[in-house]
Amino acid sequence: MVLLCVILVAFNEVNGASVLKLPSKESKFDGLYGIKVKKGIRCEKCCDLVFPETFGLGNMRELKFLKEVVNSWSKIERDLDCVTSWSYDALDHFKYLATVRQDKNAAKMLLYPAGHGGFDLGGGELDEVYPDEYIRPVVEKYKKLGELLNVKVINYIADELCLARVNPVIDSNMDLEKMISDLRSRGLKDLANKLEVTCKAYESKFK
Repeated sequence: MVLLCVILVAFNEVNGASVLKLPSKESKFDGLYGIKVKKGIRCEKCCDLVFPETFGLGNMRELKFLKEVVNSWSKIERDLDCVTSWSYDALDHFKYLATVRQDKNAAKMLLYPAGHGGFDLGGGELDEVYPDEYIRPVVEKYKKLGELLNVKVINYIADELCLARVNPVIDSNMDLEKMISDLRSRGLKDLANKLEVTCKAYESKFK
């Protein structure tokens, strides 16, 4: 019986059944799972979430926790006397894992559409800046990008990046020609071709 319990616990850990819970209040993040709340990083009156460097690295439970911070931030009670934007902090950590640590699952979550493992941001400022701030760096810097691409993902990436490029709200420094050239040199011609065609279409539409 003891052996069976040990096997079940191990199975649950591997399959993500043991979920890391979000706290109900902002203040309870400090010290939770090694996470720190620090003042003055993003701005003088800001409180930022700082994650351990390896938080989420090769760990789906921790990645799912980060995703919950992004998706459920509006439900957490505000009890800190400072400005908080922890959806951005969590996404910044995702970007670090994908681009610096080359974590496949972090890259996949940032690149994939909602309903296929990606984020459903529901509109607003974060939704507008997301393609340029979080999809583009992964496209440019994740070394095994080709392993994550299929027709649906290619179409999604092209639509998001090309819309961001013509969005007057976004101050993007995207160099489309360089991106397309780099993708072709990496053997990712399907994504390169889709970006070229889609961006031309959006440029014509929004002239």
